[in-house]
Amino acid sequence: MRISYNKSNKPGISKTPVAQRTSVPQVSSELAILAFMAENEAPMQPLSIYGGLIHQQNITFSYRTVQNKMSELVEKNHVKRVKIDTDDGVIRELADGSGGRAYYLITDAGRERVQSEVF
Repeated sequence: MRISYNKSNKPGISKTPVAQRTSVPQVSSELAILAFMAENEAPMQPLSIYGGLIHQQNITFSYRTVQNKMSELVEKNHVKRVKIDTDDGVIRELADGSGGRAYYLITDAGRERVQSEVF
């Protein structure tokens, strides 16, 4: 994780815009999201995915990009929208078109894409 110093010279979170933090070769945002989800294998909301990517990788895209890519990845069947049913202690896939906040979980197709494009 990159540590920067704020005006008082104390360690803190970088205030530099995300796109200016790195000159590392670009990986597609979709592939970065899928690789993170494959590594973590847990239902996550977009904000958690974004936070994890900031913490573990030098990403150059925004939270809004993560939100938009999640919809695209659902359409491609690389992730699925799920709900954590706390009453029954299970994870249930949400029906297409169901509104509201959802968690996302990588699918086998998403894992296969990571395997074929990353390794």
